[in-house]
Amino acid sequence: TGGGIPILYLSIYGAFGYYHLIDQRGAFIFLAIIVAEAFLMAAAYGAPSIAVMALVGGFLVPILLSTGRDQYGTLFTYIVLLDLGMLGVVIGRSWRWIGSLAYVGTQLLFWSWYSEHYHLEKRPAALLFQAAIFLLFILADLAPHLRRRAAGWEEWVRLAVNPFVFYATCYALLNDDQHDWMAALALLLAVVYSGLARTELALRPSDRRVLLVTLGTALTFVTVAIPVQLESNWITIAWAAEAVALLWAGLETKAQPLRVFSSIVFA
Repeated sequence: TGGGIPILYLSIYGAFGYYHLIDQRGAFIFLAIIVAEAFLMAAAYGAPSIAVMALVGGFLVPILLSTGRDQYGTLFTYIVLLDLGMLGVVIGRSWRWIGSLAYVGTQLLFWSWYSEHYHLEKRPAALLFQAAIFLLFILADLAPHLRRRAAGWEEWVRLAVNPFVFYATCYALLNDDQHDWMAALALLLAVVYSGLARTELALRPSDRRVLLVTLGTALTFVTVAIPVQLESNWITIAWAAEAVALLWAGLETKAQPLRVFSSIVFA
């Protein structure tokens, strides 16, 4: 079954790229159907290897069907649909690496498109796409809680990396003419991750390390917002006030991680 999937990919690519039997739209539809079928077979057989083939083949589709024209709306929609399939597999199955493979493939395709085709008028679409990916992978990282199992280090790393990649992307796209909003975006992400921590508490996770990663990420965004918005001595003053608040909270709640983070901010 796994071997049949790349053969189907190659047959559609050959019909489009070599023999010109079908146009790009038809090839895109056929390949999307094959990707969806592969995800369904992976779930039916309980075979993560088939899901990996579906993802790798799915991310190769835009490369195989590239004609040099920039159809970024179609590309972004396709990647989001592919990641939705990944999300269904991650929620339904406890398979490792599927989510991380999808995240790496998504970002590689986006930045390949960015280096070749990005212009300022495409900024709203790029920001909307990255926001959708950010939210999708937050849901993927909550999947272990929904299944009432402990998360692994893969989820911890992705939970921390995802928001910083999103913030760095927004910073790269917006900073030149919207710098005043960058600190507000960092604070917004801190609020989002604080709310996510509250959700994790409500789900009663069996592994509290995910909760610590979430809270640490929220605190890091508060720390980042200060030098983005302020200048010179005000950065030092604001960081000192934040460190004192964290130290007080750590002593009151007897939370060692808060005291450690306070020491980092003091340093």
